[in-house]
Amino acid sequence: MKKITMILFLGLLVACGKNEEIVQLTKRSEKIKKIEKVLSGDKKTKLEIEKIREKLESQMKNGKSEAKEELEEWEKIEKSKNRMGNLRSEDVPKL
Repeated sequence: MKKITMILFLGLLVACGKNEEIVQLTKRSEKIKKIEKVLSGDKKTKLEIEKIREKLESQMKNGKSEAKEELEEWEKIEKSKNRMGNLRSEDVPKL
């Protein structure tokens, strides 16, 4: 009987908990490193950035202001690399 009660109690806790997705924040230095890896032709990193951006865009549409700020930071770094002439627009994944 105790086991059944415990299972029901745990099920109730899980059902009542929030299933809110956390915004993935990346350090600026890590963003720069990832973009530089894309420049060197790293396809795995390019796919990783695409996934991060897609997730951020989805979270932004759901009203997460942190996701919007993070996405803007990615775009800011990309633009700064473009201005320096080190980055071709086709090298960095777009939204």
